[in-house]
Amino acid sequence: MSDANRSVNLSGSTVGVISTGDNAHISIGTQQIASLQNASADAKEKLTQLIEQLNAELQKVPADKKKEAAEITELTDSLLQEASQQKPKQSLIKVTAKGLIDATKALAGVIPLALPIAESIASTISVLNP
Repeated sequence: MSDANRSVNLSGSTVGVISTGDNAHISIGTQQIASLQNASADAKEKLTQLIEQLNAELQKVPADKKKEAAEITELTDSLLQEASQQKPKQSLIKVTAKGLIDATKALAGVIPLALPIAESIASTISVLNP
């Protein structure tokens, strides 16, 4: 299988890069955190740390689970993108947060530390957008 890169572009800005193939590197961007409307500096720092921790866990995923890991990346990017909107849609945040947690549960046997991290990301963003 050949390697390929795919940028996830949302509203004109690259928020994450997903590489597919045998040597895939999965990474969630943190650029959107700076534009979160309702987040304090502490909340932004917490989210940045959580994203970095989740990125570290995703690097541990074996090649046969990279597709599932890419889904976690895409859902996290989508969640951050919606939360950074001027008027975030709470229903979309709720559904995407649930999807992120469910996708992470699917890899809990491989990267068990990722689930509490994903839950913290979802919770933190949900609290910012009541």
